[in-house]
Amino acid sequence: LKAVSKSKLPTLFIHGDSDDLLPSQMSLNLHAALNAEKELCIIEGSDHAYNCYRDEFKVALKNFLNNL
Repeated sequence: LKAVSKSKLPTLFIHGDSDDLLPSQMSLNLHAALNAEKELCIIEGSDHAYNCYRDEFKVALKNFLNNL
């Protein structure tokens, strides 16, 4: 959190709400700590690996990059 709070880089946080490895709260905390352009995308039903949710991932990434 300390390092993220010092970053000035635009950041897209993507997390699956069904992630059993890393709780989605971690992305929420990192997003809140960042003092730069940022976006948070929580992919409903996705686990840690996004393999089944590639389309949602691509849309979120494309939207983020288009808005920079």
